[in-house]
Amino acid sequence: MPQNQILAWALFGAALIFNPFLPIHLPRELWAVLNVGAAALFGFVAYRQRG
Repeated sequence: MPQNQILAWALFGAALIFNPFLPIHLPRELWAVLNVGAAALFGFVAYRQRG
């Protein structure tokens, strides 16, 4: 699977988790981990886009 496709699926997963239409109720500790992971993912994508 090409790396761009993996990143696309990762961003799709982040969009599903953080969507405002169907709230997902998880423990606060898990949300903290997801927030850090999403920040790392978005930072990595931004870094790759700058080239």
